[in-house]
Amino acid sequence: ALLYADGSELQKNMDAVAESIFSAFGVSVLKISGDEILLVKGIMYFIKKHAPKYKKVQILTNGVLLTPDLLNQLKEIKNICIQISIDHHTVEGNEYRTPMPEKLQRILDNLDHAVQSGIPVEINCVLHNKNTNLLSSFVDYLMKYKGYVTLFPFPIRGKNKYDFYPNTNQLSGIQELITRYKEYQEILPPKAYLEYLLRFLQSGKREIPCVFPKIAIGSFDDGNITPCANYWFTSLGNVLREDPQAIFEK
Repeated sequence: ALLYADGSELQKNMDAVAESIFSAFGVSVLKISGDEILLVKGIMYFIKKHAPKYKKVQILTNGVLLTPDLLNQLKEIKNICIQISIDHHTVEGNEYRTPMPEKLQRILDNLDHAVQSGIPVEINCVLHNKNTNLLSSFVDYLMKYKGYVTLFPFPIRGKNKYDFYPNTNQLSGIQELITRYKEYQEILPPKAYLEYLLRFLQSGKREIPCVFPKIAIGSFDDGNITPCANYWFTSLGNVLREDPQAIFEK
């Protein structure tokens, strides 16, 4: 198992990477993610050590390991935000992630505990052929958390995406959110985002270029720096083996 502790290789690498990026850019948001970041033993020590430097610290998790004890620790970090990956509150809509009812209920219970702890929560909702037509029922479920939860639906990505893409009829789920926006707006992103999302899924074409690489970079504990936090196949260099300044000038 990965271990973040004083003197461990992971601790030395993670601290060096985070500190080099912060010193170069003075970034205001730190997002910590991985296959499942909460599986890393001692990760709370990293979060507590680095959180004071940032305006916001965001943790991406599948929600399974958000125990009451961990949530108690997280809520003491005043600038923390939790991002939970879940596509629907039912097994039918969340089948690609969690086909087991017991595990899904555990995630939903942990979501409830996170909200009750007063920690802001974002929901990462990937749109596919199992949940897109069920979006409004998911929003209805989440409305009890208005003021604490924001739902962010976005298209499925990757080389096999069309095996899971919603069909034209299923896009009515997004249209319903737009139609009922005044009712749902307290837990949704801006209406313009949803309208653009619908047009993109209908046409398969962007109307505006992606701006993400202009406002964020990705990094790993091995020192590699990538120009995009979503697609990390291109490396700008390695801050543990090369001059960080030369890398960041790229």
